[in-house]
Amino acid sequence: KTHEQLAEEKQLHLVELREENGNFPVVVASPSIVRTADQIPSTEVLDFTQYVMGGKVVYKKKKPPPFYTRLPSWTMRQRKVAYLRNKEDVRIRMYAEHGELRSFLTDQYPEAKPQLWNKHTMKQKNEDDN
Repeated sequence: KTHEQLAEEKQLHLVELREENGNFPVVVASPSIVRTADQIPSTEVLDFTQYVMGGKVVYKKKKPPPFYTRLPSWTMRQRKVAYLRNKEDVRIRMYAEHGELRSFLTDQYPEAKPQLWNKHTMKQKNEDDN
């Protein structure tokens, strides 16, 4: 069936929603006589895909978890990296709230400020100290 035939059969506007249009409704086909909202029963199928498939819904099978999640080594790995899970979020929040990385000991011991370092910055510090 064409879009016009579907619109005439249902006596409703056939509207297309696309993500590339920001889900803005675009009228594809209009019937000659349009039904009002009171004339449409609540049990009527209005979804295009469901209407074309005869009232059936596509069954989307749930994806099974990867095989390695059932191994004991996966559980051990999860325990080892648990303390790292939220580390980046905490770092970003600290910079946003305090403007620096802080510890609860920073006020009491100013030298206890955590420092970001990598090989390059440590090499520069060592050269500056010498």
